[in-house]
Amino acid sequence: MPAINYSLTYQLAELANQAYSVAGYADPYFAAGVTNLDGTKTAYASRQAWLTAMNFTPIVNPAGSTDMMKYWGVMTTVGGVLIIAFRGTNSIADLKIDLGNWEVGLGTTYVELAPWTLTHGGVPTQVLAHHRFLDTYLAVQASVRQYVQTQLRGATPPSAIQVTGHSLGGALANLCALDLAAFLGATAPTPQLMTFGCPFVGDQAFATLLNALSPNSQRFELSWDPVTAHPNLGRPPGGPTDIPYVKAGVAVALTGPDWIQHFMAGYYWALKYGQPHGFNPGVDPATVITDLTLKVKTADSLGAGTDADISVTILGVNWGVLDLPWHNDFEQAAFDAYPLFTLFPAKAPTGKRIQDLTALTFAMTNVGYFDVYDYSWKLAYVDVWVNGQEVIHIPFDCWIGPGEESGSAATRSIGF
Repeated sequence: MPAINYSLTYQLAELANQAYSVAGYADPYFAAGVTNLDGTKTAYASRQAWLTAMNFTPIVNPAGSTDMMKYWGVMTTVGGVLIIAFRGTNSIADLKIDLGNWEVGLGTTYVELAPWTLTHGGVPTQVLAHHRFLDTYLAVQASVRQYVQTQLRGATPPSAIQVTGHSLGGALANLCALDLAAFLGATAPTPQLMTFGCPFVGDQAFATLLNALSPNSQRFELSWDPVTAHPNLGRPPGGPTDIPYVKAGVAVALTGPDWIQHFMAGYYWALKYGQPHGFNPGVDPATVITDLTLKVKTADSLGAGTDADISVTILGVNWGVLDLPWHNDFEQAAFDAYPLFTLFPAKAPTGKRIQDLTALTFAMTNVGYFDVYDYSWKLAYVDVWVNGQEVIHIPFDCWIGPGEESGSAATRSIGF
């Protein structure tokens, strides 16, 4: 599993989500409130007010005959980082772009590939790309290049370029990152690519060149997302040869329940609550920990509680048995808070930071005398609080104890 910069990932995921609002929505939509990934809404007087408030420049196809065909995403520069975010499928016309010249075989999908020649360092290289994805990107290429060149020529040029998108937007982001890397050359920041639920875009030559010109690209893929598995094969115009589609970048697999599937909100849910577990938006990983509290939820199901000794390990410290004074710990449906630095002052480390929270382990170290149902405990979830702020919500949803599938201990990984 590659390292995940959760702060950057949340930022790009939100912009990929916001990009959907650029096309097909009138002013009353913005007045009612644009839905953010966390479910909150922010109201704006009009679309132009939204663009101005967010410091967005639209990605434009000047030949687009409708609002939906004209606007394809947003561009902004924040904190020295130039970000290009493409929207995904939002109409029947967009779906036709996704499908292209679609054929279906036994367990296989075919979509026509088109040739595209890029020149980098004076050397031309031909690749093959999904013909409708390529046509769509080339229609907005001038809009993107103009914005990027204007920013790079400004008084304070950006030090980094990030390209992102969800679904169809992820496919366009692939094409954009490759185009900018070849077009800008070595004197500009190397475009970095991060996509969510992205389909296949091009052939082996496409993937190889993109990996070379935009290394360290990441594609987030939900285990239940069908879009990330298609198309499988392509055929150049007039050619019967089956050419495999190949993905560029490094896959970051996310897990979550099957209901979240492909939607951008599902990717946010998986980033926040799935495995690997990421820190909440806005959390600064460099924050020094002076107080650490675990809020532990025991499941509300028959026999979920326990009288056994439960110990915890976090920050690389085995803190020992969790036992609040004059309190019956880990009862069914209970939500108990354990301020570790207060309960175990001799074990409290100094100088540790939020980024040092890499794993959390709960273990049953001694079975309970009064556990008449069985010796197990069902842990629902844990909220980790640092310095009075919740930094991460970690679902466990498992039984812990002798003979259980998890065994007498359960660990969840944490990471940026």
